[in-house]
Amino acid sequence: MIGRRLATAAVAVVAIGAGLAVSTAPAANAQTDKVELACGFDTDLLSINAYYTHCDPSTYVVIKIWGTPLAPSEMCVGPGETWLGSTINYRWAEYAGRLC
Repeated sequence: MIGRRLATAAVAVVAIGAGLAVSTAPAANAQTDKVELACGFDTDLLSINAYYTHCDPSTYVVIKIWGTPLAPSEMCVGPGETWLGSTINYRWAEYAGRLC
């Protein structure tokens, strides 16, 4: 009788564990292939392209860009993702503190 209870409890534990593993798995859909970039400066997965993502949908802002061979320069960017260029030329970008 005790052996049967232990076996039943073990099966229940395994079933609960399997349920948790299934419920925490990400859902597969068409959008899992697209990588969402964070607000601000970012690069693609291979660090080939540099981007600046402005997350406020209602403003345009000035960003300061550092790169080579260019000294810090400025650019006006709108809402969403802006491709800056190759990471060879664009090392960093940040909000300059003003609208454009």
